[in-house]
Amino acid sequence: MVQNIVFVRHGETDYKNLYYGFFDAPLNKTGINQAYVLKDKLKCFEFDIIYSSALTRANKTAAIINENFNLEIIKSKNLNEINFGDWEKKSYKELLETDKDNLNSFYTNQFDFRFPSGESFKEFYNRVINEYTNIVSTHNNILICAHNGTLKCIFSYLLTGNYSLFNKLNFQHSKYSAVKSYDNLIIVDTINS
Repeated sequence: MVQNIVFVRHGETDYKNLYYGFFDAPLNKTGINQAYVLKDKLKCFEFDIIYSSALTRANKTAAIINENFNLEIIKSKNLNEINFGDWEKKSYKELLETDKDNLNSFYTNQFDFRFPSGESFKEFYNRVINEYTNIVSTHNNILICAHNGTLKCIFSYLLTGNYSLFNKLNFQHSKYSAVKSYDNLIIVDTINS
């Protein structure tokens, strides 16, 4: 059985250079325009189902793309970005001044770090991968619209079976990446197209 899976990162927001994961930032005008450009790029694809993060920036992007397909969009909190907790809507510079010890801990041991009042990376990774494996166990032609961190978790898992590639991947706003799965053989067709 061949599965075609397309992954989309949401369009831009007004919260560049800030930690924002669970904060429900909407798309800005550029992000909306980016989603319409992506809609045109994806019109030749066929999907059985569309999954989206439950956050507005991802499901608005998915809704614009879905104008081509008129499918049900399943919103899943398990595809949300990491919960940065007390760091939400704060900049690196601000955290250097207000939470330097935790910031140093994060950069020293990212994968074991728990964001203050948020989640740990391993909790995030396991949440995302559990949801991804549930999705692919029941559908063949799938569109998943989510976040940079979410997509980094999934692609690292697909390519290595773990999160070792997480920091070596980056998914651009309103770009799509596609894979084919042939009974557990993963072929990456495109990234950031």
